[in-house]
Amino acid sequence: MNFNSVIFLIYLPLVILIYWILPHKARWAFLLLASYFFYAYHNVWLIFLILGTTLVSFFAALGIQRSENKKVRVFLLVLSLILILGALFVFKYLDFAITSVVSFVNLFGGEASYTALNLILPVGISFYTFQTLSYVIDVYKGKFAAETHFGYYALFVSFFPQLVAGPIERPDNLLPQLKAAKKIDVDCFSYGFQYLISGFVKKIVIADFLGVFVASTYGNIASASGASLLIATIFFAIQIYGDFAGYSDIAIGAAHLLGIHLTKNFDHPYLSKSVREFYRRWHITLNSWLTDYIYIPMGGSRCGLPRHLLNIMVVFLVSGFWHGASWNYVIWGLLNGLLICIEILLSKPLENLTNKTERRKKVVNFISVPITFMIICSTWVFFRASDISSALLVYQRIFTSFAIGNGLEDFKEVTFILRVILTLALFIFIPYLPKMNLKPDEEGNYDARQIFSTLVIYVPLVFMILMCWLDQLSSSGESGFIYFQF
Repeated sequence: MNFNSVIFLIYLPLVILIYWILPHKARWAFLLLASYFFYAYHNVWLIFLILGTTLVSFFAALGIQRSENKKVRVFLLVLSLILILGALFVFKYLDFAITSVVSFVNLFGGEASYTALNLILPVGISFYTFQTLSYVIDVYKGKFAAETHFGYYALFVSFFPQLVAGPIERPDNLLPQLKAAKKIDVDCFSYGFQYLISGFVKKIVIADFLGVFVASTYGNIASASGASLLIATIFFAIQIYGDFAGYSDIAIGAAHLLGIHLTKNFDHPYLSKSVREFYRRWHITLNSWLTDYIYIPMGGSRCGLPRHLLNIMVVFLVSGFWHGASWNYVIWGLLNGLLICIEILLSKPLENLTNKTERRKKVVNFISVPITFMIICSTWVFFRASDISSALLVYQRIFTSFAIGNGLEDFKEVTFILRVILTLALFIFIPYLPKMNLKPDEEGNYDARQIFSTLVIYVPLVFMILMCWLDQLSSSGESGFIYFQF
């Protein structure tokens, strides 16, 4: 079920209404059923996969906690990892792995062949796989006690706002909130609506509009001019942020309306002064997961420089594979890892250069933001292009055929230019929306000026969302979220 679908606009208010009407003891069961319905709406058979993953991780964690035999604990941990990661591999990577081997054999004169299975990719499998893995590993390490109530644990795995595309929640944050008794709070509703509006603006008004130009340009790379490809690449950087951060905001907003606080997943990533800083601000929960469960166990930065750099490359290799079964994503991940390694190697010379004068330091900090943004944009080419040859062709045309030509016909229309300006303005200012404060003071009085200013800001945004959404439905139908494929 897409967040930007008609059915979701009916589903969410009903879930919230019934949830708050029900007594606390019945809420978990209702939310679990609602979450499974949300997931089954896409494909009912996928319920068995998420249920199987839930059962394996639940009973493995219980067995690990109850056993005093270290060999048994290790066996249960390894078995659960094999089963959970095995399901992920079969559904997401099996075809890719076999076709890659076949291509490699044929490259050296072999005559191998393979008919792809074309298994359906379960939406959200990468997200709930990592969520269940962290749960089992944390129980094994003694960081978190195994949950004995299967219903609450199943809800932790399948909680519908963040089920399909995160944030990737840790058990110590989400499970206690699912179990806690909650009362209706004005702050939950005001912040919830604020996040929903922010998310829908990012997705429907910003990402979906820019996505049309990006798809048109990247769909015809061979004849597009270098200028149009450069603009499309910059637009894609904004599109993927609006699409993914928009999903995260909607997820956080929907959870807020249920009295549950999800983890922040984005923190103004395009204001970063380095690639390292960018990945501390972008998809925070994934990068935190990779840091805690891969980077630190490998030694992190507490080792020699060569090993430190190797650890970084391994983490970004895993990140690339996590994003998709394609060599494009692998190269994208390794390219980002390489950029961070270069930053580490140059950190001391750059520090010596910038620390000589305060003025020079300010200048470097000022120009580092746009430079980092353009570097990140250059890596997105591999993420967006359909294959490696297409990505290389994008670079080639940007640097050798930059003259303004095919692909910029839309910019001849005044309405298109005005909408681009509005979209870019929203992209810059939407993260700084003032809080939707509708809470009365201690005496129960409402601040009329606060309510008026809130309405002046948020009502036009809601109107804008509706207009863009209706226009999209009438022209091309519902648009999916980019990260649904992961």
